[in-house]
Amino acid sequence: PPRGGRPGAGVVDWLLQALDLHLPAMEANFLRQAHQFLLTCELDGLLDLAPAPAPAAPPPAAPPPAAGRGEGGDMLRIRSRRTPLEMVDQLGAELGACRRAFVGAAAEGRRRSRLQGDVAETLGRLGIAHTEEYTDPRSGYSLDVLLADGHTAIEVDGPSHYAVGTRTPLGNTVMKHRHLQQLGFDVRILPYWEWDALSTPEEKERHVLQLLSLAASCSVVF
Repeated sequence: PPRGGRPGAGVVDWLLQALDLHLPAMEANFLRQAHQFLLTCELDGLLDLAPAPAPAAPPPAAPPPAAGRGEGGDMLRIRSRRTPLEMVDQLGAELGACRRAFVGAAAEGRRRSRLQGDVAETLGRLGIAHTEEYTDPRSGYSLDVLLADGHTAIEVDGPSHYAVGTRTPLGNTVMKHRHLQQLGFDVRILPYWEWDALSTPEEKERHVLQLLSLAASCSVVF
């Protein structure tokens, strides 16, 4: 990759072609990862999202699309039309399966933990309107808590979000936080050990207010 660790357009194009070839045989876990890869490419600006210039003369007839590709054949050109989740039909059945696998897994794993419920009840006592388990239509991510402003998100991260015996977040947790921030959310992270150290409703209310008063850049660290 070039300096800075970001792959060049040629590398991304090669990876997309490899996905085209192998997607039909991928299991659900790999489909979910493919969805996150495509989302990362878009949010990091690694895809050619600018409209193609109009040709000076009528272009020659396009060759038939390669097997396994979405309508139009060229993923980079297709993806320049809309955001990834708005164009599933144009990307074809294989890439549509990536989104369905990702959203389906999020729905299956969606359950209100004791920790999240306690945080939501604290917000209620403070009179802070919010929605639990909000699904972002663009990325497919489920947000633990989204405030009524539609911008501020609280991710309540229990022990399963961290490496065993440490306070180091797992890679998929870091990726989610990063994606959500890139999508425009003001993400506030509430780790379980901070909440577990609070014993009274008053302490919890003060902690939530303090969390929401932090500058956005102080809450998420990549």
